[in-house]
Amino acid sequence: MSPDSTQMQLSALILYNNDLSGKFPEFLQHCQELTLLHLPHNKFVGELPIWIAEKLPRLSYLQLRYNLFSGSIPVQLTKLENLRYLDLAYNRISGSIPPTLGGLKAMIQGNSTKYTNPLVWNYYRPRNPNDFNDGYYVKYHNSLLVVVKGQELYYTSTLVYMVGLDFSCNNLGGDIPEEITSLVGLKNLNFSHNHLTGNIPEKIGLLRYVESLDLSFNMISGEIPSSLSDMASLSYLNLSFNNLSGRIPSGNQLQTLGDPDFIYIGNYYLCGPPLSRNCSGPEVTTGLLEGHSTEKTYFHLGLAVGFVMGLWLVFIGLLFLKTCRFRYFQLSDKLQDSIQTSVWKTSAEWFHKSQRIQNKKGQGQASVSEGT
Repeated sequence: MSPDSTQMQLSALILYNNDLSGKFPEFLQHCQELTLLHLPHNKFVGELPIWIAEKLPRLSYLQLRYNLFSGSIPVQLTKLENLRYLDLAYNRISGSIPPTLGGLKAMIQGNSTKYTNPLVWNYYRPRNPNDFNDGYYVKYHNSLLVVVKGQELYYTSTLVYMVGLDFSCNNLGGDIPEEITSLVGLKNLNFSHNHLTGNIPEKIGLLRYVESLDLSFNMISGEIPSSLSDMASLSYLNLSFNNLSGRIPSGNQLQTLGDPDFIYIGNYYLCGPPLSRNCSGPEVTTGLLEGHSTEKTYFHLGLAVGFVMGLWLVFIGLLFLKTCRFRYFQLSDKLQDSIQTSVWKTSAEWFHKSQRIQNKKGQGQASVSEGT
């Protein structure tokens, strides 16, 4: 079989945890049957290719975490209609999240029977690779590492049921596009440790099959949408260290989640159960932030007024009290004399020290000249 035909028949490529470097492998353009590409923990650099959707139309699982890829997420990547799991975590990818995510149709359909597991997860191999006549065979399970719910899990036969997006630990900015809520087949969504701003999409509750949602360590603001309580499958939530404010939505599913201090920590303007911080009214909106800012402004203004009034009283006292005025200026003169003396003394010491250094340098140069 020729090398070209071998490449054309390649359906899965797993090169996990090697020391591979260079740009995204160009030879993959000839592997149009490829359904799984697993390249985590390497040193690949450069931008993701724009030809990936055209040349790898069958690609279902793409994992590139822990590399050095840079640039933005190409819009062409969202044209992979069969893509079910996209993992770009721990790279140097910047720009914004493409609003064309709706093109990932396999993430809309979810657990469709049309998709098969690309892993050869159950076959037999020789116990001794150097002796095929050994006769002893063991069952070998091929697996794929997926990070979900904050844990590293290995998927084998159940990989076909995993649908997810993981863009965590990059340099992405901008808003979370509303189009993300159209991917109703998602089970894992992780945008943590980026620079995302704006609000959580209002219709986030449409993602009813999401089991793990992590938006922590961003700059997301505004209120938590009430539709979050509609995510019936949610078992892991992390919204910590953002700029969220207002009342936390209530709902049966949200009440079953883990430690609220872990989920909401770092959002100082969130209030209501399950937190101990009470809300001042029936609904606390971003006005809480404005109120806090106004309160802070009044405090500093009062501080400044008090300081000015205090100085004015001292000045008035010095004008009308002859004794106090004399003692004040006497103390001022002493302080000025002390400062001047200290400055002159330090300057003199510095001057003499620099002179000694120059003299030593001159002697050293003279010695060298004599030696030569």
